[in-house]
Amino acid sequence: MDPRDRRREPRIPVKDRISVTLVSAPGIPHIEQHVMHCTMHDVSMDGLNFQTYTHMPVGTTVDVIVKTEDTGTEIRRRGEVVWERSSQEDIVLSQRIGVRLLRAAGQLEDAWRRLLDTKMALQPA
Repeated sequence: MDPRDRRREPRIPVKDRISVTLVSAPGIPHIEQHVMHCTMHDVSMDGLNFQTYTHMPVGTTVDVIVKTEDTGTEIRRRGEVVWERSSQEDIVLSQRIGVRLLRAAGQLEDAWRRLLDTKMALQPA
């Protein structure tokens, strides 16, 4: 287990396309309200990890829309960037972004749990 991993909930590996809107970006306000389409790499009840080509400093507030092809579900969640790591694939430099999701109430939390349950059921044995 990676010692940097402080998640309380298990990660579920995925390769879903998501939309991310930058709500507030400390130190770089010119990218606020920018919408990006990214690839999510894993997800849990508490957060998610995705790849982008845009720098997002720790503390950036984001709205994430997860619309999965396998379930047809679309859920919007707000979160905060808690880590950013550069990675290079071939000659392209990209960023892996870790987001801690803010607490959600009632139906939204239930919908997120159902999404994760479905994702878990779709994992290979």
